[in-house]
Amino acid sequence: MANLTAFGLLFLSLLIFSSSAAGFMALQLALSGSLLALAGAALVVICHAELGAAWSFAPKADRSTGLITTGPYRLVRHPIYVGLALLAVGEALAFGSWPALFVALSGIVPTLAWRARAEEKLLSRTFGETYKVYRQRTKMIVPHLI
Repeated sequence: MANLTAFGLLFLSLLIFSSSAAGFMALQLALSGSLLALAGAALVVICHAELGAAWSFAPKADRSTGLITTGPYRLVRHPIYVGLALLAVGEALAFGSWPALFVALSGIVPTLAWRARAEEKLLSRTFGETYKVYRQRTKMIVPHLI
């Protein structure tokens, strides 16, 4: 619910507080934000396809689908959340909405981090040692950093 609320606030902020500024800087911001949002959306689609039957709206872990460690999951453990964060921040920038950027950074990113931590516990319980090894060789969010 926290994620849905945060995304709802983002879209509301985009509708109400979008910039109508013109000029080269506004165009650059719109283009950069659009590219960031497209990259985030593409990452979400690629991850969704990689997960296949293992994907669910609410975090779940099932031994029958196995632990997915291929595609983007070979680099980070939660690439869909990275993609959603990029999408939200990119939209805020593309629309020139500072309130939407604030919502993305203070609402969406933290709730995605919370979901990732909850998912980590679930995956640890379900996959045990296999997940422990996977955690040791991959980062949670950003390859080689976080």
